[in-house]
Order: sequence, then C-alpha cells, then structure tokens
Amino acid sequence: MLIGAETRRIMNNNHISVSNNNDYSSDSTYKPAYFTRLQTKLHKNGTINIYPHTTIANIKSLVKKIEKCIPGIQYFIDTSIINNDVTLTFNNNFFQLNGKNIDLYSFLTNRITLQLLSSLWVDNTNNENKNTTYQLNEIQYKKYVKNIITNNTHTKNKCPICIENFKINQLISKTKCNHYFHKKCLYQWLTQDCSKPNCPCCRNDIIY
Repeated sequence: MLIGAETRRIMNNNHISVSNNNDYSSDSTYKPAYFTRLQTKLHKNGTINIYPHTTIANIKSLVKKIEKCIPGIQYFIDTSIINNDVTLTFNNNFFQLNGKNIDLYSFLTNRITLQLLSSLWVDNTNNENKNTTYQLNEIQYKKYVKNIITNNTHTKNKCPICIENFKINQLISKTKCNHYFHKKCLYQWLTQDCSKPNCPCCRNDIIY
C-alpha cells in the first residue's frame, strides 16, 4: 500500500503507525473460556470493507451495524485515540480493515478516520485526477461556505468531523447541501485535508 506525503502528515499528526455498498462481518470462532459473553464479542476478529466515495454517513451506518451486533460496545472505547491494532489493506477497488471488533469500532468512530482513508485512496488509485488534487484558499472558503451562530436547535446535533456537540451561540459552518460543522473543523478539511473541496458528509462538491 502506497503512503504519500499528505497521508504521512496526517498519520504523524495523529500518532498513527503503519504495519506490514459497505460490509461488516465477524468471526464467530474466538471464545476464551474466561471471557464474558460481551467480552467474547468485543475480542472476536472482524472484517470491514470500505469502498470508494465512502462518506461520514456510510461510516455512521457501519458503526450502527456493529452497535446492533454488539450492544454496549460504545462504552468500552476511547474515541479520542485512533486505534493502531487494525490492519488496513488496499485491494484494487476497496480498503479492507481487519482486527478485533472493539478495535475496528474504535477506528471507525475516530474523527480522523475518513480523512485518513480519503488520503490513502488518493495515494493508491491510478487516475488522471490523482495529481490535480486541490483545496480551497481563504477567499474561496468565505465565498462557498456560510457561517452562522448556533441556536437551541443546533445544540441537539454533533459536528460530523469531530463528533462533538454544538454549543449555544457558537460559530459554525453550513454547506450548500445543508450540513453543519464546527467552523475550525470544516475549514481544516477544505483548506488542508481534502483531496478536492467536497462535503465530508455526502461528498457533494463545495464549489458551484
């Protein structure tokens, strides 16, 4: 698997190391005698396939599938730390993630996951647009993104990038596809992290 300079920057900034339709499946053969039923499920080996154009909504759907299979798994992980115990392999047209269910869940619920996968996808696909990736500058960002102040309605939701709640009277950003983000989160995505300016939620183009 190829790792470009931008991917390396993302990995270094987040202390990530490298070792040698979306689906979720789990290996049912792993069952140490001293584990509870829940612990056994947490430590079973699982496989997840991540396909092109995966969005935050797709990843959230995968997370919900895992939570349905393993109720309570969300109480056993720290979403602020990306898990290094997941093996990621590129197979021509998709990424395959392998690891224990608890490690896969931890990886998927981290805010950096989509950014990392998007960058790795650019590194490992051969297409004519590979070398023409670009981000917005300050002037373009102000032109295409609307900033608003939150009200009580917004505080019921979370920023899809950092997965943290919006606070009352906070400056947030709204895309033309009606998705809301913390201003600093969307600004970093569009000016530094994306391979082309698009919405992290639905992948619609920001420039119109």
